Amino acid sequence: MDGHVYAPVIVNDVHKLAMLQSDGLVIPLDLNLTDGGIFHVGAIDAQGKMYLSNGSGIHYVDLTAETLELVDTGVPSPGVADFALDITKGLFYGINISGNLVVFNPLNLSVSNYILAGSINNDSGAFGAYWSSNDGSFFAYNNSSGKIYSVNPDDLIATLVLNGTGNLSINDGFNCVLANPPFETKWQYD
Repeated sequence: MDGHVYAPVIVNDVHKLAMLQSDGLVIPLDLNLTDGGIFHVGAIDAQGKMYLSNGSGIHYVDLTAETLELVDTGVPSPGVADFALDITKGLFYGINISGNLVVFNPLNLSVSNYILAGSINNDSGAFGAYWSSNDGSFFAYNNSSGKIYSVNPDDLIATLVLNGTGNLSINDGFNCVLANPPFETKWQYD
């Protein structure tokens, strides 16, 4: 959005929004994130709104506003560990504990769940990191197995693209949605 990374941080036991500068310096901003716990889920849309979620629901912060404010959308927690923005559709994607695709639409404030087909159904455990690319590609990492899947939100097929390191308890789907996809997948060229 503006060349910075934004993320929730804990400073002196207070949950705050922070900005990571290009030199690596973390700057806590004047916004406490105090609504019901740690915000693990977060992504920024093309208009500069950062959508965040914790156990209490989905919130947003307009990063372009002069004064930052945490706004409750009224949408309950979507049950995912992270969000990835599909920059081509303006939708946020996640995978729940059942391995279903969860789609958050910020325009109508709806959350939809879809059963996925493909090799993702042979895996178990939580999906903790998601990322997307400039063409709308969406990828999900399984914390237990280390497998990375390419998920096609149009035909609801999830395909294994990489066997990575499993049993990671700390990971994130931090990414730049303007980057090219890290893996080639068949559905990108159909």
